[in-house]
Amino acid sequence: MPLSLHAAFVPSALQMLGAAAHLVDKAEGWCGETGRAHSEMIGGRIFEDMLPFSYQVKSVAAHTAGAIDGVRA
Repeated sequence: MPLSLHAAFVPSALQMLGAAAHLVDKAEGWCGETGRAHSEMIGGRIFEDMLPFSYQVKSVAAHTAGAIDGVRA
């Protein structure tokens, strides 16, 4: 039985995007609890050589979209 693109990719994409959404929710909660500005979290880095949080979230979306194109090829 052939495997559809949906069955092969969508569940893992939803998991990745859901994890990113959870991290954004956690960051928003942290800002609310600590009274910190959202800009601190958005531009924040866990390590100095790591790109900012905003880039990490954008990367999840970009890689998910890129993976769809890769599976189609």
